[in-house]
Amino acid sequence: LVLSGGVPEILYGSDLAEYFKNSNLVFKGISQQEFEKKGNQLPEGIYRFSFEVLDFNRGTVVSNKGSTTAWMILNDPPFINLPANNAKLKPLNPQNIVFQWTPRHRGSPNAAFTTEYDIKLVEIWPKGRNPYDAINTALPIFETTTDNTMVVYGPAETPLVPGREYALQVRARDTEGKDLFRNEGRSEVIRFVYGDECPMPST
Repeated sequence: LVLSGGVPEILYGSDLAEYFKNSNLVFKGISQQEFEKKGNQLPEGIYRFSFEVLDFNRGTVVSNKGSTTAWMILNDPPFINLPANNAKLKPLNPQNIVFQWTPRHRGSPNAAFTTEYDIKLVEIWPKGRNPYDAINTALPIFETTTDNTMVVYGPAETPLVPGREYALQVRARDTEGKDLFRNEGRSEVIRFVYGDECPMPST
């Protein structure tokens, strides 16, 4: 990269990417091994970034120091409001269940309006199984993606079985990849029971 005195030069991320490789950085306050162990992500906190231009041949500084401060945080994942955790839902005919959550990243200037949500519903089987184990290993009976904060599980979806337990999780994703979320954007897993088990017919 050759700069000419007095001539403005606009640099883009792709122009500078090579300089920000781990092998080209000097780490202070955190080791390169710690940085790489965290997935090449800086820990949350307030950082000051400074830039200077050095003469290539002499190694002397030939510019003013440009500095900026950045507060780096991870956004919290969504909080599921409906159904409440461990709730027993009343079956309706036709089937109508509201899944609703509260986003907790709206203060972010990056992902406030570019976030989508992945909704996943699984049956907890056998009864009493850990809901987190079920959500991570069981085949989903319902999956969808939306940019709203509510989904209606209606009569067109797989009918839920009265008396059975189900686990629900919502994951937030920034569609432009500018923001990151704690726990990869995954909410807590909530468990609910769909009504009461149908009694055995008597003879």
